[in-house]
Amino acid sequence: MLLIDVGEELQIIVERIIQESLNGVPIIVEGKRDLEALRNIGVKGEIIIFKSLRELVDKLRILNAKRVILLMDMDREGEDKTRYIKKFLEGIIEVDTAYWLKLYRYRYLGFTTIESFFKNIDKMVRKEWL
Repeated sequence: MLLIDVGEELQIIVERIIQESLNGVPIIVEGKRDLEALRNIGVKGEIIIFKSLRELVDKLRILNAKRVILLMDMDREGEDKTRYIKKFLEGIIEVDTAYWLKLYRYRYLGFTTIESFFKNIDKMVRKEWL
């Protein structure tokens, strides 16, 4: 993939995440700043801050969710949480890590948190970052 395509691919990822949210798919993140960054790019649906598995399962039951998107950070802790949550929820609900995997590929840009990606997405899409 050429560097020039990075902004375009990230814009597509953002548009799809927004659409998924509008279609009622909850998004699970690590912290409040991740939630705020997603809100700032236009995600209007349910965003859940992961605190515990029990709280997460209770929230997903209340929402009657059939599918969820995991967007943990791309650092070691985020990787561990992604595996842990995915393994625990499998069989209960469909767990989508595709967006996380796509963002994970762009760690070389220096972004290891969801917050940092989405706070700087405008610059990346306009290719000011590259």
